[in-house]
Amino acid sequence: MSKSSQGGFKKFCVVLTLIIIVVLVVLFFSILMIKRPKVQPQPVVLLNIDVQLSSPIKLNVSLGLDVTIKNPNYGSFKYENGTTYLYYHGKVVADALIESGVIPARATQNISTVVELMADQLSSSPYFLGDLSAGFLNFTSSSTLHGKASFLNILKIQATSMTECYISVFLKGFTYSHCDSKITV
Repeated sequence: MSKSSQGGFKKFCVVLTLIIIVVLVVLFFSILMIKRPKVQPQPVVLLNIDVQLSSPIKLNVSLGLDVTIKNPNYGSFKYENGTTYLYYHGKVVADALIESGVIPARATQNISTVVELMADQLSSSPYFLGDLSAGFLNFTSSSTLHGKASFLNILKIQATSMTECYISVFLKGFTYSHCDSKITV
């Protein structure tokens, strides 16, 4: 091989390497980069309410919490069992198990759970009677799911999805919810 053809071959290899690097960087930032899931809460459903006006007052409330999660990523998210906590003015008033599962790549999935309110925690709050007379109760729910995000079952990355929802339950049967979520790797 002559010196000029060796120089041309080296230039070709350098250009080809640069093109491959640029393509890989573009793929990483457009396809492989983990994007935040879109979490859409569904209306909170009052499943059961039992009030006993004896002394002391007993209150038993079950709420159905549903969220729709849209995974915009090109990889699935397999998560372990997790827990949802329901807070009333910063105090935990309920918790519920979220069973392990998989949210497929570029798919939408519903996750549901039932929470049993700790009535004594709720009714002992100094805000409870005022909120009750105003006709609504404001809650915050918090969920953290640990798992693995995978791309084509080849690349697997430890990831954690955190979701916080703000829930207003109006005693006339109307609910309002808004959720924020983020994912960390």
